[in-house]
Parts: sequence; structure tokens; C-alpha cells
Amino acid sequence: MTAQWLSSRGILVFAAVVLAGSASPPADADPGSYPFCPPKENADCFLLNRVNEKVFPILPGQEGPVIANAHAACEFMATDASGSNPLLDYGVWFTRQPGGNALTTDSAADFAMYAAKAYCPRALP
Repeated sequence: MTAQWLSSRGILVFAAVVLAGSASPPADADPGSYPFCPPKENADCFLLNRVNEKVFPILPGQEGPVIANAHAACEFMATDASGSNPLLDYGVWFTRQPGGNALTTDSAADFAMYAAKAYCPRALP
């Protein structure tokens, strides 16, 4: 399932989620409603909280693409053969994809860091 999010379509869907959260949210949206949970207790909860507070606002109903792309980021980092920083490598790779300009390189790297903390801590440098 995660490999599909590494495709251009997956990046475009994720970029749409990022842009939707960054634009003016609907009046009934509450992008701050994800409580903090330690990653070992609830990885999804941890990811949603950290990304929502530190990277971009997540609007209700957009959790699925965010979680799927976090797993895809872990898949990318697991196969990153550059030997340098897999978080930054993901950030650079993401921003070069169609629609990837929805995040800066640093923001994409931050997203990858929270993904790694939630789902693949061995990927952390």
C-alpha cells in the first residue's frame, strides 16, 4: 500500500492535503484537535499531533493521506542508498516531485522525521 504514495499521484494527493491545510480552513475545521501521544503508545496519534503542530495543519478527514505518506517516507528512507541524511534526502526528493513544492525541503524533512519517530525509528540518523 505505501508504494503507491511514492508515485506521482500519491505526491499530488498529499500536496493537495498540505495546501488545503495551509489555506484558510473552513470555519468548522479544527486543525489542532490531535492530542499528543507517545509514539510507542499510538504512532498514528503521535504523527498527526506533531505534523499538525509543527509542519502543516491537518484538516479533519485528511488523516489517511498523511499517515500513508508517512509510511511511504519510511519506505523511501529504508531504501535511501545515498549514505547521507535520509531525512534531508527525503525532503529534497519530495520537493522535486510533481506537486512537491507544497512543502519546503526543510518542512518535508521535518515530516520525514516525525514519520520516522512514529513508524521507523531506525531510519533516524
